[in-house]
Amino acid sequence: MNNILTFDNTSIFTFEQMLQPLFTVTPDGKGTTPLLAKGYTISADKMTYTIQLSRASSSPPARR
Repeated sequence: MNNILTFDNTSIFTFEQMLQPLFTVTPDGKGTTPLLAKGYTISADKMTYTIQLSRASSSPPARR
C-alpha cells in the first residue's frame, strides 16, 4: 500500500492503525476531524494551509 495514493476508506482506516495522522475521517467517510492537529486555516487564495498542532505527546525511548 502507498499511503500517498490511498483514497479509499478501508485503506485509510488501515493506515490509521499503523500511523497517527494529523486528521482522521469522520465515521461516515465524508469529512475529516482533527486527530493530532487542533485544526487548520486556509488562506484566501486557497494556496496555503496552516495546521495548528496539538501539544506533543511522547513515549519512553525504546529499549535496546
